Amino acid sequence: MFEDTRDILVIAQDELNALNQMGRETSLRLIDEIKRLRCEVETLSTPSERELALKAQAVSELKFPVMLRRMWSGAEVQEWLAEQSDGILYGHATL
Repeated sequence: MFEDTRDILVIAQDELNALNQMGRETSLRLIDEIKRLRCEVETLSTPSERELALKAQAVSELKFPVMLRRMWSGAEVQEWLAEQSDGILYGHATL
């Protein structure tokens, strides 16, 4: 995966050089994207770190069923969200 990502970074850098003449705004956006990709490659260097990042993203996208919101108390909603996030993080989801 990392070699593919590094190849993508090299290609992106080449594209940056080619597009540099199209304007400073475009160049700045490409530079930011390259920096973001490099940061991802450097920070997610092990399979477990990549897996944890994916799990964290899944937890951040948890949504409580809207139709139950009025029927459940705030504490029950929080408990449900906690159970679901624990299931994602630790592998015992209880849907």
